[in-house]
Amino acid sequence: MEDTSPAPPPRQARRAFVSCITDNFIGLGGVFLQSLVLSRSIPANTDVVLLTHPVYAPLNDENRNLLLRIHPPLIFEEANADFLDDELVKRWRDGKIVKQGIDADLPNKKSVYLKLCLLRMERYEALIWIDSDFMVLRGVGGVFRLPFSLALVAAGPSRHGFGVDFGASRAPINSGFMLIRKPHIGMVWFEKAVSLLHERSHTSIQDQSLLQHLWRDSDIFYLPHTYNWKMQEDASTAFCKEALQNARAVHFVGVTKWRLLQPSDGNPLYDRFHELRQMAGVPLVMSG
Repeated sequence: MEDTSPAPPPRQARRAFVSCITDNFIGLGGVFLQSLVLSRSIPANTDVVLLTHPVYAPLNDENRNLLLRIHPPLIFEEANADFLDDELVKRWRDGKIVKQGIDADLPNKKSVYLKLCLLRMERYEALIWIDSDFMVLRGVGGVFRLPFSLALVAAGPSRHGFGVDFGASRAPINSGFMLIRKPHIGMVWFEKAVSLLHERSHTSIQDQSLLQHLWRDSDIFYLPHTYNWKMQEDASTAFCKEALQNARAVHFVGVTKWRLLQPSDGNPLYDRFHELRQMAGVPLVMSG
């Protein structure tokens, strides 16, 4: 006898990759998403969520459709950014604005504080945040299996130091790649982060220094640098070859992303970026 009972509802994902792609960096964002998919980093029953906002992270319909062609299950989520304003997105230390000169020369980075919205995504048990100026070379989804509530890569130059003391030290963090798991996901943590933001004392390195202060008493597992291989300004071909051979995810930090606008000159890492961009069918739009 034919079973006519209704099919069970699809299983709700309990984990997600989360990022933020904006119109002014759609080239980088398209490569990031294409590389995440091609590296087979997305396990079954895992969402990919992009946070958007009309002021702090605009993403028009044309660019949304470009990204959906790369990964049709992609979820766009407009973030509630009521906790932000144009003064708070500046860099503050001890009540004073710092690094105004540097910020004037860098791209608009107002979207970085949407990262705090991760902390109230309570429908998920585990989240991996990954900045959209990453290029994923090898699978990174295995990090979801780690039995830690916080796992990040230390700040500073990338090197072969697997584990970086495995949490024994209190090294500064780089917030470009982060595993966050309950109980560190929740409104209590979000409200603590917003309170710190409003103190105007902990954002000299923007979200990175704020999260460092937020988690100052938490246990952090330090991932190897291969998960967040930070590019160097004027990186040599040898450095790029090492990254291509060893890194799981390359991070075009700070001004290093502007090098992508120049000819690759046979550099295999930059060749890979442009190959992925052409596969993704996204323009190389990069603007402040």
